[in-house]
Amino acid sequence: MSSTSYINTAIGEYRIIAKLGEGGMGEVYRAVHSKIGRHAAVKLMNRSAVGPEYLQRFLNEARIQANLHHPNIATLYDFCEFDGRPCIIMEYIEGETLADRIRARGPLDRHDALLVVRAINDALGYIHNQGIIHRDIKSTNVRITPSGVVKLLDFGIAKSGASPALTMTGAVIGTLQYISPEQFAGSGGDERSDIWSLGVLLYEMTTSRMPFQSDSIGGLYQQVCGGSYAPPSALNARMPRELEPVIARCLRKSPAERYQSARDLATDLERLANPHSRPLPPPTPPPIPVVTSDDPSRPSADSVSDSGIEVQSQRKLFVVAGVAVTAVVVVLAGVLMLLSGGDTAQNTTVKTVQQPPKAVSQPLSHPEQPAVQPRTFTLELTEGQADVYKNGQKVGATPYRFDAKPGEQIDLVLKREGYEDKSVQMALNDNKHVYTFTMSRKY
Repeated sequence: MSSTSYINTAIGEYRIIAKLGEGGMGEVYRAVHSKIGRHAAVKLMNRSAVGPEYLQRFLNEARIQANLHHPNIATLYDFCEFDGRPCIIMEYIEGETLADRIRARGPLDRHDALLVVRAINDALGYIHNQGIIHRDIKSTNVRITPSGVVKLLDFGIAKSGASPALTMTGAVIGTLQYISPEQFAGSGGDERSDIWSLGVLLYEMTTSRMPFQSDSIGGLYQQVCGGSYAPPSALNARMPRELEPVIARCLRKSPAERYQSARDLATDLERLANPHSRPLPPPTPPPIPVVTSDDPSRPSADSVSDSGIEVQSQRKLFVVAGVAVTAVVVVLAGVLMLLSGGDTAQNTTVKTVQQPPKAVSQPLSHPEQPAVQPRTFTLELTEGQADVYKNGQKVGATPYRFDAKPGEQIDLVLKREGYEDKSVQMALNDNKHVYTFTMSRKY
């Protein structure tokens, strides 16, 4: 039975109504419960994924997710067998993936970035407390519902204490641009490896770029293990600067220097989300002098009250003395005026010299306009895939992502077997990040 014939096919109480996608492990369909009308996502193991290891992975995903109940994690409904293949039936999450959101609208603002990262971190804290490592945190595995609820998906390569040994020693598990140095070196990783991936994700959310990018696995390995990346604020001038230290700590090369748990990271995220949640501490009172028996001229701790009275008496004496001195000065001034003659006081004029206004040392200048920052744009087809050429050289294939500054004009050529070559000109707009074209068949 071909996959296209699964539409309108019943799997238990669910009827398949649409195909959502396909990955290395399985095909994913949308289905509806025939009696209660609940929609679900049905993941069916690929026929091409043969062998006991693939089956163990599929079963491992079902076992792990069956015991997870968290508002930011998709819920598993059932596990069964269909057409000779294992099948997972789980909560269907409407909305767009985080990758789609970034690709369509660019970097997230401060509020949305904190909302997403806090939700994922809460989910990680929950699974970490159960001894589970996700190992595949990435923007395509995060979905945002129309109401703004964030859901973490795909536990296909997650690992728990009960998981079988599914990976050979030295093998790399996970999506290369998101995995930590220790995972790149072949280690299975721990909770701090998920923290690293979350740091990569936060970088991607705030810049719409990846911190580590290379055309080769070797180059990517050197970047990840070297821990070198462009500061997020250098890629996005509007990027919230207070998030940079959080990203930097997540992306420490040594796991011991990162946040040690999701709880530790949550503390900093809470502080950033609610900067006024912690009141300022009261002013520190001046220290009380400590007097030892070696200094008999200063009051001891037992005579604090007596010394206070003595200080007040001394203050009163100083005030009285000051008043007396002032009176004497006034009397002497009057005597001198009488001796010098009254006309002097009357004829004396006081000249007030008006000072010219101080010159401004530097003229006021208008604030410099921020430089236009590069953005990530995407060229795609309404159907199928085509090769992308620039100046006669092949530069990639659709969906083709490239970085450019808004306002630039990009000229490319699309080539596809059986179709007419298509020249495309794009005047890039900061409010539009995806450009879609249609190619015509040859007749």
